[in-house]
Amino acid sequence: RDGTYVITYVASRPGLVRLQISMPEEGSLPTAPDAISGSPFTLRIDAGSIDPSFCKVALKVGGEMDIPPSGSGSKSLSAGIVTGVFVQGFDSEGNQARAGIDRFLARVRRANDTTVVLQALTLSRLPGNPTWFAGVWTPSQSGAMSVDVVARKVGQEVRVQGCPLLVDILPGSPDASKCQLIMPSAP
Repeated sequence: RDGTYVITYVASRPGLVRLQISMPEEGSLPTAPDAISGSPFTLRIDAGSIDPSFCKVALKVGGEMDIPPSGSGSKSLSAGIVTGVFVQGFDSEGNQARAGIDRFLARVRRANDTTVVLQALTLSRLPGNPTWFAGVWTPSQSGAMSVDVVARKVGQEVRVQGCPLLVDILPGSPDASKCQLIMPSAP
């Protein structure tokens, strides 16, 4: 009534977008002369907030924090060996995202026990690479384990896509300082 119109535009990809807004005469098709003043507009679209259910998680033996780790990472680890736990942030449209979540939490449990947490670690944003989060874990026991990664969002925990990861922790190398040499006694 007052000449004001509300326009809604939902973008699914970040980047620069040219948005042309036209106001044709009633009953006619829009043409360039019908464009409103200032149109077309150039808009910068940013990625949405991180959505944990669209994020990706990977494990990397050795704990080096260089990224990206290849694939979903290792499924077989060794006790006593440092392992990097990585999460890459994505929004609900699958775009790499950096806003909305400051850290993730990883919990390690025996694969057949959903109650007892053996180890917990915080995955923090990597400096210089704001779409990646990482933490370091050193498995202390061998056996089948699950690594579950979650983020707190709006007061509830949301699990990262593909979690829990099931991994087999192999016995570590013997520690020579804890070994004993036992010689049979001579008859």
